[in-house]
Amino acid sequence: MLNQSFKFAILGTLLSSAAFHPAAHAMSPQIDGAEIIAPQESGLELRAAQLSEVINGKVEAKDYFAQSFLNAISVAQIKILSEQLIAQYGAPQSSYIASKQNPQQALVNLEFENAIANVEMIIDPKNGDKIIGLLIKDVATKGDNIDKIKEDFSNLSGQYSYKVTLLDGHGDQYRDILSFNADDQFAIGSTFKLYILAELAAQVKEGKRKWSDIATINHPSFSSTATENWPKNAPVTLHTLASWMISLSDNGATDSLLHLLGREQVEKRVLKIGHSNPEIMLPFLSTVEAFGLKMSSNEKLRGEYLAANEMKQRQILNDNDDALTLDKFKAIEITGGPLFIDKIEWFASANDIVRLMEHLRLNGDDIVDDIMAINPGMSAGDSEKWQFVGYKGGSEPGVISQNYLLQSNSGKWFVVSGSWNDSEKEVEDSKFSALMFRLLNHVALLAEK
Repeated sequence: MLNQSFKFAILGTLLSSAAFHPAAHAMSPQIDGAEIIAPQESGLELRAAQLSEVINGKVEAKDYFAQSFLNAISVAQIKILSEQLIAQYGAPQSSYIASKQNPQQALVNLEFENAIANVEMIIDPKNGDKIIGLLIKDVATKGDNIDKIKEDFSNLSGQYSYKVTLLDGHGDQYRDILSFNADDQFAIGSTFKLYILAELAAQVKEGKRKWSDIATINHPSFSSTATENWPKNAPVTLHTLASWMISLSDNGATDSLLHLLGREQVEKRVLKIGHSNPEIMLPFLSTVEAFGLKMSSNEKLRGEYLAANEMKQRQILNDNDDALTLDKFKAIEITGGPLFIDKIEWFASANDIVRLMEHLRLNGDDIVDDIMAINPGMSAGDSEKWQFVGYKGGSEPGVISQNYLLQSNSGKWFVVSGSWNDSEKEVEDSKFSALMFRLLNHVALLAEK
């Protein structure tokens, strides 16, 4: 439910950074008393060589990045991102230019203990050659293969699933390439918002609505990156609400769309798409309802809700619609680890996600495709391996889910889905994302065979 825009971009566009490396000041060699002048490193070469030392903390970020860069990504954020990279790939070993585009821009290889990252770097020659742009385009694990990927998945705590499916033809014609626990139901966090997108697309297709229709932000919610400072009932298009809901995982946009389209209509869409255990998704909660039911001060209400059958649960939600609102929500009451992720959530199996993605592919339109592609959930370099990348993920303490609809450059369609739940402790989002990126790289190689 929390905004994922980008926990999952940590390895991609968010880490626009490079590195600082102390200049070599060794004595120049001499022959017969004549000093040989060593070739001077260019500013770009120097900064490329320094990248590994910024990541490992031997060079301070404030000495390496231009202030314009640090205004966008703080020193503290760079430190956190560097620690995450080291946790995933081991200590940085070296960095060097792989290819130079011009005197200010190059593709740099950043070598870790267990992986090699391709990094696009831009310097400002007028500002001490400091870094003004850096983009991790791709990360390749050294000596990686599918058996190693499976083994590393197996080391996750709690429960996990993954599935890679080739979509053959039209309709229920699938070919499983890789699958583990694909029938099991998992908490999926904000991935559920794809069901709302599917219902909106259906209503547009049926002529009931247009993407350009004006709606209002009338159901604000917690963790809403796009809408949190907007006035209630501000007018926006359905296209905008849907874009915020999918690309930024905005909960206010999500709840506003859910109420506009109708809870029951979305539930019917869940059934029509073919969810394997639809009862577990009913009633289809709004985000603010889920947040509210998890609050410690709502223990009595939560107990009544969990003990009730579906019909009674709907009545409880209706009777308490004034209590389950953003103005009554207290974020401090849902901290401290996983909370009721097996009871108050949205659920789907990997097989359900495949059916959902295929439904969107076959029944959506160009706007649906565009919305799903705004945030690709992978680095720019990885995106370039595909003709189309549609993505939706979700997470909260104890839950992470990442799901991709992909078209290869040769025209083949794939769904890659993964989920990890642990009801006892928080899952490591960056660790799971790294596993999924490795799986995606494996699928990209298969796709072109």
